[in-house]
Amino acid sequence: MQKLIIRNRTKISDIEALYLVSEVIKKGKISNAAKGKKYCFATHAVISQVWIYCDKRKSGTLTFTIDPDAVPTTTQCAWGT
Repeated sequence: MQKLIIRNRTKISDIEALYLVSEVIKKGKISNAAKGKKYCFATHAVISQVWIYCDKRKSGTLTFTIDPDAVPTTTQCAWGT
């Protein structure tokens, strides 16, 4: 099991933040990276109007950052949550 860190930089509740991250994880590893598949780097949750970013550290820790303002410069995923 991997260590997960969730950074919520919005005013949404912790439970909603957890739900949004779980939706990214449920969609699976769909982004192509140099070292294989990974969770989508940037996902837009349309209804919540936030971005969820996923970054994997060298230690294997996954850090999910939920941000209301950031706009990704890479390929993104979106869903109506």
